[in-house]
Amino acid sequence: NQLARVIKRRGAHDADVYVHNYQDLNSVIEDCKANSLRVASPTNVIERVMDAVDKSKFTIGTIVLIVLLISAIGISNTMIISLIERTEEIGIMKAIGGSNRDVLKLIVLEGLVTGLIGGLISIAISILIVLVGNEILRSYVEMRSSMQLTGHIFDVNGWMVLLTMVLATLTTTVAGLWPAWRA
Repeated sequence: NQLARVIKRRGAHDADVYVHNYQDLNSVIEDCKANSLRVASPTNVIERVMDAVDKSKFTIGTIVLIVLLISAIGISNTMIISLIERTEEIGIMKAIGGSNRDVLKLIVLEGLVTGLIGGLISIAISILIVLVGNEILRSYVEMRSSMQLTGHIFDVNGWMVLLTMVLATLTTTVAGLWPAWRA
């Protein structure tokens, strides 16, 4: 209330207010708003960024599911073409005593290894994106406010890494089952 009187008396258009204790920030913001003062604080910027991140999670999840489906179709197609190209090799393998089960194991193992390699590559790319994204958002928040951020907005946790590896391996293995069964 006292701040509003000082601003109006001196004819100022804006003022910088510094709070000694972070716990007092919300009450100071509310006092300013109650006196019809427009407030731009670091918490507003952070809340807007976090709100945008939360809203984008659903969209990103949907895109990931579509990408997984398309990947599975592409992997199956690649495995079928690979089998067609290796028909002679599979025939020789069967002629020297290899069973259909051996061919199935070989092709499923191929899909499994492809999934592991793809999963590792996607994790490496994700970590790079997280690091760059954190720096971009950190500099944005620091530029728009006088606050220094010490934490991470995005993170890569162990469960996500494990889930990525399982999904990548499972997708390629399942996508390779039908071509393997055909062989």
